[in-house]
Amino acid sequence: MARQSLNGRVSVQEDKKMKRMMKTIFFAAATAALLTITAAAASAGAGIVNVSSLNLRAAADLSAEIREVIPGGSCVVISEKTGDWYKVVYKGTVGWAAAEFIDFYENIDADLGYGVVCGDSVRMRDAPGFVSFVTEHFNNGTTLSVSGVYGEWYKVNLIGGNEGYIHSDYFGLRGEPLPRNEAEGRRITDTAMKYLGLPYLWGGTGPGGFDCSGFVYSVYKECGYKINRTADTIFKNGKFVEKWDLQTGDAICFTNSGGSEIGHVGIYLGNGLFIHSSSVHDGVIITELDSEYYTDNYVGARRIV
Repeated sequence: MARQSLNGRVSVQEDKKMKRMMKTIFFAAATAALLTITAAAASAGAGIVNVSSLNLRAAADLSAEIREVIPGGSCVVISEKTGDWYKVVYKGTVGWAAAEFIDFYENIDADLGYGVVCGDSVRMRDAPGFVSFVTEHFNNGTTLSVSGVYGEWYKVNLIGGNEGYIHSDYFGLRGEPLPRNEAEGRRITDTAMKYLGLPYLWGGTGPGGFDCSGFVYSVYKECGYKINRTADTIFKNGKFVEKWDLQTGDAICFTNSGGSEIGHVGIYLGNGLFIHSSSVHDGVIITELDSEYYTDNYVGARRIV
C-alpha cells in the first residue's frame, strides 16, 4: 500500500503536468483507434452473398478496382444503396457490390468478426434503440466481437463480458481481433480511467476511494481477474516483463522512497504513462513513468492477462 511520503516530492510537478498528460493519453487513444479501425461505415442492415463469390469494388462501377472477393454465403454489413449497388463492409474493408447478388436483411445474427469503439463513453444498450437501457460505457479503442446487425445497430460482445448493442455511428468494423493481451489490456485501462480523480483512502477498494493496491486489485476484479490484494503480493501474480516490453494493462511496482520493499503499484496506460492511487494529497492520477522519482523506485512489472 502507498504511504503519503511516496509522492511528497513529485505531487507539485504532477499537478503542473496533469493537463499535458491528459492531452497526451487521449490523443494516443484516438490515434490507436484510427490505426486499428480498418474501415467504418454506418449500418442500414446486413446481407448474405447469394452467389459462389462476389467482387467488392472501390466504386459502384464494373470497371472499378476489386478490393476483395467475398465468398458465397458470407455476411456483409450494408450501409447504403445507390442504383443497383450496395455499399458494404466485409471484414473491415469498405466497397461496392452488385445488389442483385446480396439478399438483404434488416436484422440478422451472424459472426462479423471484430470492431473498435469510436468515441469516449460510448453506450452499449440492452436492445437496439436509443430508449433502451444502458448497460455499459466504453472508451475509444475498446475491441468488441460483433455477432449481428439490427438496422443501424451492431450486436456486440465485450471480450470476456456481456452482450449488447452499439449504434454504428460509434463503432468501426475490422477484420481480425487484437492480440488478446492488447485487447484485454485496453479493457483494464478503460476500467481504471473511470476512477481518475477519486480520493486516496487507506485500505480502500472503492467506490469511495482506494489505496494503491486496492485500486489495482479492484480494477482487475471488475474485469474478471483475481489477483492478490497488497502491492508486494501483486508482484507475485502473472509473469514478469521487462520495462522495455511494457503493454497497456500491466501492473507496475515500486519501492517506497528509497526502501527495498515493494510498497506501491499502478497500471500502465501506454506511451510512458501509468495510473495509480497516489497519495492522500492527489488520489487517483496519471503520472509519467520516466519521472525521476518513479525511475529511481521502479522494481518491475507483471503481466496478468
